Amino acid sequence: MNKLTFDVSNKNIDIHELERLRSIVSYGKDQIVSTYYIEQFHNKNLLVFLAYVGKELAGVMYLTSRDYNLFVDQLFVIPDMQNSQYHVGTALLKQVEANKEYIQEFFESKFSRSLIEPADRKCEKIYRDFGYQNTNTPGKLYKHL
Repeated sequence: MNKLTFDVSNKNIDIHELERLRSIVSYGKDQIVSTYYIEQFHNKNLLVFLAYVGKELAGVMYLTSRDYNLFVDQLFVIPDMQNSQYHVGTALLKQVEANKEYIQEFFESKFSRSLIEPADRKCEKIYRDFGYQNTNTPGKLYKHL
């Protein structure tokens, strides 16, 4: 059985390929639909965590920082790995807490909470099960780090 591993180094990343993959997973389009995250990555405003099963990419999480909050901007799991025994999305979220100091060094900021805007009710349930709660802003959830 293959093992689930993570790369949080933000090195050797082909952000164009990740954005193409995100477009396929999220929108069903084999083309980059936005250059926003590419620009954020090149400006060092985006931290990318990768999850692998064996040597195969299984999931990706984009982190950004605004107003002393850490944002999980994107979290997507490769379709073959969705609902798998590896629980890739949850495992990626756990990497936020496991790498809190590294994340704070990268963004040169301290965080007390993580914020996320779930894409749909299924995602919202997963985040709530992981400890995220309502904020005062509709559609956003937070978790203390």
